[in-house]
Amino acid sequence: MALLSFLFPPKAKSATAAKERLQIIIARERGGRQGPSPTKRSS
Repeated sequence: MALLSFLFPPKAKSATAAKERLQIIIARERGGRQGPSPTKRSS
């Protein structure tokens, strides 16, 4: 049974890691929106 546990680890750890990565991505996206818009140009 240990071999099966090694080959197919519990999903909770990967789900937690994915959630943390998603939170980082969202935080970076929100942080990037606070600056000036790249589509607007000063004239």
